[in-house]
Amino acid sequence: RASFYTYFPSKREVLLAVGADSASTSQALIDRFAEHARTRGGLRAWVLEFQQQLDLHGPFAMAWPVAAMEDEDIRIAGMRRYSVLCRNLGTAIMASGGKTVDDPESVGLIVMAMFERVWRYGELYREAVDRDAVVMQMAHAIWGLARQPAS
Repeated sequence: RASFYTYFPSKREVLLAVGADSASTSQALIDRFAEHARTRGGLRAWVLEFQQQLDLHGPFAMAWPVAAMEDEDIRIAGMRRYSVLCRNLGTAIMASGGKTVDDPESVGLIVMAMFERVWRYGELYREAVDRDAVVMQMAHAIWGLARQPAS
């Protein structure tokens, strides 16, 4: 315990370090999106990989908003990181369908929220949720989002 606080003077510092690690892992997955999104099977594999990384980082993703409500610096740091992730994901999703969008951050936010909530409910109701079926439906939703007709 004493050596822990040598590296992290406070719980807040731990949260910021875990946040940076989680964001880095998510960004690495987003960077590989294009190579998987060419086919439905590839997209499904990518969605499964994202859900599996939430097996490690999901509890953090659920805890961060709670901490952010109580600490303005944590809220701002998280907002900056999350905004970049959402923008990059939204851009990658729309590019996979040959499209651009004026607000890729909103597209990414919708998909990230879907990932996180689906992961959370899948964990809560593990015995009632078929992860493979859910992953397939999530991939189908992303595929359709990227290829939707122009409005």
